[in-house]
Amino acid sequence: MFAAQLFIFFGALISIASGTCFSKSHRPPTGSGDLIAWPALNEREAAREAAVLVSHYMPSTFRPHASYGRCVQLKTQKPGAKGASVLFAYFEIGLVSDEIRSIGPREAADGLLKEITGCENGGDSQYEHWRYLAYPLYDCPVLIGGLTPSNRDY
Repeated sequence: MFAAQLFIFFGALISIASGTCFSKSHRPPTGSGDLIAWPALNEREAAREAAVLVSHYMPSTFRPHASYGRCVQLKTQKPGAKGASVLFAYFEIGLVSDEIRSIGPREAADGLLKEITGCENGGDSQYEHWRYLAYPLYDCPVLIGGLTPSNRDY
């Protein structure tokens, strides 16, 4: 009986979360630029700090199937460096539900951080009613200064 209870418990956990780590062959979900890997430990740490900051600016209440995204500039490369000169991180949170729901900054940050820590090129995961995207890129597709509805219907 104990084994059956464990199977039911872990089966429920597996059905709650689903996600994808992006590979270099993925196009960014925003449809702009090329996906890149988090280039170095320093940029990954900067992305973590930015995710926590962005999570405080996300709305606390989402209407059904709404999503919001934001680009944050992480660094500017030194003159003469190979490649593009600016590195951004794109963050997005979406509600996958037919009901109005609220999310706190800690839960929002936790979901975004999993996409940075667990995925070399960023990722896209869904946990219960929330979808999280976070990835690095050289070309920011949305307004940098403010929170932007992503126009994606979840």
